[in-house]
Amino acid sequence: MIGIEPELREYVHAAQQMDRINFCKHFTDPLLISAAADLSELGEGFQTAKTNSNLDIDPSQMLAPMPENLSPVVAVQPLLKDRDEVRIGRREENDLVFNHASISGDQAVIHHLANSNRYALEDLNSTNGTRLNGVSIEPMLKVGLREGDSITFGSCTFLFYTPAGLYDMIREL
Repeated sequence: MIGIEPELREYVHAAQQMDRINFCKHFTDPLLISAAADLSELGEGFQTAKTNSNLDIDPSQMLAPMPENLSPVVAVQPLLKDRDEVRIGRREENDLVFNHASISGDQAVIHHLANSNRYALEDLNSTNGTRLNGVSIEPMLKVGLREGDSITFGSCTFLFYTPAGLYDMIREL
């Protein structure tokens, strides 16, 4: 069966209903949340190899600036559970497959740093580059990620959150 990633409004609702510990038990993977004001830049949709889901994006749903209207949400999860990295790109072999012309076949990797709740981003010498908070990152160099960081792959921008960071952000609203 093809699965669909939960929408951000589902995370918001869960954060309002659960305490932080149970929220983090329920949602275990870090997230990329689309930060595009005009989601038409993502093309007809994008696909994640993890769920093999093809999501259609309706830009009219992005008019209000409320967090639940930032969509879609992509869980940062490797295809193989024993790996500590998530490969991102346009090629089907990646863990997260984004069908967008500005994204390279092998764009970037998000690394889970051993024995911690910390993550790092690495550009794989992509054609259009990877930016962190608007700054191009050096190819093949790991750069630490923080809650709410803006990550741009080619021309597609996402916000990075761990479940705990997303919970805290939602509860602060």
